[in-house]
Amino acid sequence: MLEGEGVSSHSSPSARLSAGKREEERMIELFGDATGNSIRAAIALEESGLAYQPRKVTLARGEQRTAEYLRLNPTGRVPALVDSDGPGGERLVLTQSNAIMLYIAEKAERSFPRAAWREPVRSSGSSFS
Repeated sequence: MLEGEGVSSHSSPSARLSAGKREEERMIELFGDATGNSIRAAIALEESGLAYQPRKVTLARGEQRTAEYLRLNPTGRVPALVDSDGPGGERLVLTQSNAIMLYIAEKAERSFPRAAWREPVRSSGSSFS
């Protein structure tokens, strides 16, 4: 079966299973717990309409310090996003809720016009000088 073709109910069970597996392999995963930053990233994904799989990392149990999670995010913080179909079809791992929200907005092409990413914002002065 060619990529992008649908799988019908007349397909063999193994064809449906392998198509579902391919779809899962391309899915976005969001690792988080009931924290403000994790919820913010989850809301952005919900609003974007992108398919994703939530993955609970229970902070109270110390799951953010497991070797498996630290391989994903060495800082041991939530949220973390894994997009197996990131830019150029490569796997992308993002941490920090603001970076995750910007990536989701760009991927979904819903929140920001494309031109907004091309032109830097120039200010006449800075409040921080």
